[in-house]
Amino acid sequence: MDELEIRRRLLANPQDAVDNLSSSDRLLQTELLELDKELTKALQIPVPSDLADRLLFNQPRRRYWPLALAASIALVSLLSFQAYDLNNRADNIGLQALHHVRHELAALQSTTDIPLSEVNQLLAEVGGNLTTGGYPVRYARFCDFEGTRSLHLVFAKEDGLVTVFVVPKNHGLKPSPEFSDPQFFGKSQQFAQAEIVMVATQQQLLDPFAKTLMEKMRFHS
Repeated sequence: MDELEIRRRLLANPQDAVDNLSSSDRLLQTELLELDKELTKALQIPVPSDLADRLLFNQPRRRYWPLALAASIALVSLLSFQAYDLNNRADNIGLQALHHVRHELAALQSTTDIPLSEVNQLLAEVGGNLTTGGYPVRYARFCDFEGTRSLHLVFAKEDGLVTVFVVPKNHGLKPSPEFSDPQFFGKSQQFAQAEIVMVATQQQLLDPFAKTLMEKMRFHS
C-alpha cells in the first residue's frame, strides 16, 4: 500500500487499523482521531425528554436557549469544517498547496536530514535534480496534487522551514504566482517540465529561498 492510499484510508476512517504506519502517518492518525473525538463530543448534546412536546405546543422556555445555542454552534462548526475543505479543492494551484500543507502538518515535524541521493532519486521521477550546496531536506514523499502525482519536499532554512511541491506540467490547475492565508505565504515558479510551488510561515523566507532553489534545482530537457 503506497503513502497516498494510507492517507486516504486514514482520512476516511481514522480508526482504520493500517499496518506499518510511518511516524508521520501515526501523527496524522492521532490528529484525526482527536478531531473525530471533538466533533463527536460537540454533537452529543443532551435533549430533554419533554422537548418534543414543548415544541409541538409552541411553549418555548428561556432555560432551553443555551441548548439551542450549543446545537447551533455545533452545527455551524461542522458545516464550516466541511466548507473549508471544499473551498480548498479549488482549481487554483496556490490553494491546493495551502490545502496540502494544512493537512500534512506532520511533514513539518521531521528533524532528520534526508541524503541528497535519496532526494534526487525521487526528483528523477519528475525529471528533476538537486545539486549540492543548498538547504537540507527534512521531508520527501510523493502526494496526490488534485489528481497529479507530485513531489512534496520540506527544506530546512536557517530561519525557518519551506515546503516545496514539484508539480509536473499539464496539471490542469490555474496559475498562482503569489498566494497566502492567515497562516502561510506562498509563491510558484514555472519551468518547462514542472511547476515549483513554495510555502512558508513567513513571507520574507520565500524570496531568498526561491533564488537559491532556482540555482540548485535543474530539470532534464
